[in-house]
Amino acid sequence: MIQPSGNFFQNSHEVNPISARLTMLYPEELSKVCENCDNILSTHNESLTPYYEYLRQTKGKMIRSIALFESARATGGISDRHITAACALELMHYASLVHDDIIDDAPTRRGNPATHIHFDTHTAVILGDLLLSKGLYLFASLGDADICALVAETMNKIVEGELYQCSRVPVDSGSYLSIIESKTASLFGTAMYLGAYLNASESAISWKTAGTALGMAFQIMDDIADSRKILKKENISSTEQRELFTLPIILYLESLTEDDKKLLLDQLDNPTKQTREMLHINLQKSKCMDQVVSYAKTYLDTASQATHDFAGCSENFFTFFSLLIDSELHL
Repeated sequence: MIQPSGNFFQNSHEVNPISARLTMLYPEELSKVCENCDNILSTHNESLTPYYEYLRQTKGKMIRSIALFESARATGGISDRHITAACALELMHYASLVHDDIIDDAPTRRGNPATHIHFDTHTAVILGDLLLSKGLYLFASLGDADICALVAETMNKIVEGELYQCSRVPVDSGSYLSIIESKTASLFGTAMYLGAYLNASESAISWKTAGTALGMAFQIMDDIADSRKILKKENISSTEQRELFTLPIILYLESLTEDDKKLLLDQLDNPTKQTREMLHINLQKSKCMDQVVSYAKTYLDTASQATHDFAGCSENFFTFFSLLIDSELHL
């Protein structure tokens, strides 16, 4: 079996084995995406070479590209235009991570120093803008105004979601789900939409529904993995305090009386290790994780139902994606 290659697949950090199996669904196509990303992240200006070399040394799960290829394969096949769109998506996503890390003052990304730590904040902002501009250039190269409009709409949702999260800590499930739909699920939806749209398939909207639902399940899983690590740490930063407010903790807060909820919120404003340990114990005793499992399953079912008419839809894709969610939620 062909292994994905290119610098975009270097520096893997604690790769989930199920995520790796997802990657193996489209090894040749992902290798082409990596090669395209490496090519566009290059320069003849020697003074800029260190920055471009740094950007090429970063690897992601590339799940959005895989989602795009899945809808493309099911609706006619994967073309060079799909490869270009996938590369553009990866660059845009990478740009959002660079900027997110600055906002969150995150020290690391994928096991390595975050961009603003490796360089400085000013440089990281510019590099994020550079990645975004490269991604937008690739989308424009497809020569379709509707694609450009869709990408602009998606970026608007992502930025508004980030702005909303910056303005308040989500302490109710409605706000939390709204934020992750904007920040994460919208890009998944766009990925699966583009896979079908570039094949002129009338099913593109159904694939967008499926992608958005998968994005919701994926972000719930990702947030839980982060909060689990934070609950076990000896000391946490102010940013990590905000990251504690994931779906199981929010559902637990909603299950409390108003007085108990206020007391816990006060404690979470600057949580001690003892507070976090007690919260971890209470979460295990509560039914909140069962509720989270129900949320994730509902989103996965929505994605499956939206695409059930497609004989070409890979069972492996949805099976592996479900296993990826299960591995973090311990279903």
